Amino acid sequence: MQQLQKQRALVYYINGWVIDIESDLLLKGETTIKLEPKIMSVLVCLIDNQGLLVSKDFLLQTVWNDVTITDHPINRAISHLRKIFADDPRNPRVIETISKKGYRLICPVEKIVNCDLNSFQRKPALTAAETPETPQQIALKEKVIILALCLFLLVLVGNFLPTNGLIMTEQLFAGRNAIPLTASLGLEKFPSFSPDERHIIYSHQNPGTMQWDIYLKEIHGSPKQLTNTPHREFAARFTTGQDKIAYIQKESKGSAIVEMDLKDHSTSEVMRLYDKTIVSFDWSVPSRSLVYATWTTSSYPTALFIQSLENGKKRQITSPGERFYGDRYPAFSPEGKWVAFARMDTKYNDDIFIVSTEDGQLKQLTFENQIIFGLDWSPVSNQIIYCVYDHGVYHLKSVNTDGKSQLLTTSYIDGQGIFPAVSNSGKFISFEHWTNRKNIYNATVDLAGGAILDPKPVVTSSSGDWNGKISPDGKQVVFLSERSGRNELWMSNIDGSGLRRVTSMKVPYNCMPSWAPDGSNFVFAHKPGELYTTYRYYPDTDSTVLLETDAVVPEYSRDGSWIYFSSMRSGDWRVWKMPATGGDALQLTRDNGFAAMESIDGQTLYYCKRGAKGLWKLLEDGGEELVIKDLGIIDTQNCWLWNQEFIISSALSVCAHI
Repeated sequence: MQQLQKQRALVYYINGWVIDIESDLLLKGETTIKLEPKIMSVLVCLIDNQGLLVSKDFLLQTVWNDVTITDHPINRAISHLRKIFADDPRNPRVIETISKKGYRLICPVEKIVNCDLNSFQRKPALTAAETPETPQQIALKEKVIILALCLFLLVLVGNFLPTNGLIMTEQLFAGRNAIPLTASLGLEKFPSFSPDERHIIYSHQNPGTMQWDIYLKEIHGSPKQLTNTPHREFAARFTTGQDKIAYIQKESKGSAIVEMDLKDHSTSEVMRLYDKTIVSFDWSVPSRSLVYATWTTSSYPTALFIQSLENGKKRQITSPGERFYGDRYPAFSPEGKWVAFARMDTKYNDDIFIVSTEDGQLKQLTFENQIIFGLDWSPVSNQIIYCVYDHGVYHLKSVNTDGKSQLLTTSYIDGQGIFPAVSNSGKFISFEHWTNRKNIYNATVDLAGGAILDPKPVVTSSSGDWNGKISPDGKQVVFLSERSGRNELWMSNIDGSGLRRVTSMKVPYNCMPSWAPDGSNFVFAHKPGELYTTYRYYPDTDSTVLLETDAVVPEYSRDGSWIYFSSMRSGDWRVWKMPATGGDALQLTRDNGFAAMESIDGQTLYYCKRGAKGLWKLLEDGGEELVIKDLGIIDTQNCWLWNQEFIISSALSVCAHI
């Protein structure tokens, strides 16, 4: 009786099929299919986690824990199950693929408690090769044949069509060559097309003056500088026709959106915020309005506002809430009725939303849970093109208003395109392709003069090397590098010899390490999933030890007895500390706290606040005091103490940008 109850407990109903786990059988009407045990185990993992992400690593460890293999058997098992369930991976109803992560069972699962398996009229069990085609598969095959014929006819007809016809964005970009548009020294950002698609407009930073200005360039011509002021001008957009543009002008206090007439370069101020920075904006000709992102308070979160270009009235259209750092990268839909944007949570993860400009209706389109670098709305395909930083790789993707996304690739960028912008016809896309290198230099810092003296390269490569930390004895340096294709920790001797990789974790984030005062080890953190994890590494034995989960930015105390770290385990970012030898962690800050460090004498604890400007110190009664008011948000983790003086690495950097 106990055996019968166990058998009944392991029978499920999925998508019209009865799943007999004990016998590795799938039953539907008169059809019986015998699954391989490994494939049934994959299905069981999906059933046990119905509605949740099941990672490939979990499947490998659970189903194939006896051998070391590639992803091939997982892909084969999922493909086999989809064939049985007649499930289309591009429009899944049963098993959803989460790009680069794993799979999710999205259909309902019903456990059959009182199932008499003998009541099924079963034919002999079929193997995978003998599995009959379902009516859905037959219909799908017919559609594929018809579609192939249509595509063949389109190719023939296309040879006689004019080249200026509208082409769907995702069709055009797949497999097409991309060409570089600019090659100037310095940084070039936020590209945008002119209405006739013959020019691009973008922001350029002069490497000598570090000044940001607006440039206009004919696609096959030379760039022309449009602005030359002490302010930072960026994120330019064409407004009406070919003759006018608008851009953000950031000043020492506040910011403005300025419109320029390209005929005579005259400018007029469209709107101004006297105490806040406009982060990004977009201009809608059909709705005669602009949308912009700015802070709702002096720090975070950022929200979206719409301002009418006719009467100047503005209104807030998004309210991110306390769980988020804010909304950014707004982009109007072609008719101006919707705004797409990226919303960042307090763990620095983004997803794309759309909001109605009429009634404020909000809809989430993506569930990437990764950092997004820019987006734009294609005017012809109702697709939103965006860049996502997924596990150390930049991907250019598209998503429609129903939430269906796909990867876009070109032979030039292999899916990588930062801050994409789509032309008016949808035929072209411009994007940033990051090619700057960061190398590790050894230099003397002149604190009085605020300068770096006699910099000498220590570690160089064609990839990025940054955030170098020198060991206490001055003989070794540990740093972050992308030379392996992923963000990993590397080490070398101070002269660059003895180069070796420390981590091979293939995770999207690694944070800078902190050496123990005796130089025997250093601590670091990375993000394998939702939570950051802190480790200790011993160079002499090349061994890594897990210290704490839900912990990031670890930092040794001056005497080496404590390790400070930041965590969200109490609901928001707080500074904690734990004994270096192991033990329970103690919460130190009452409110927002991040990236803690001790003073030289070890008597004072300084820290930043996630998403806020400034540097604080912890008082004896548990309160806090603002020490540096103007420390920028971007400088979090980038300041340190030297002989009781603060050095901000964004101003005095040991990483030279080439």
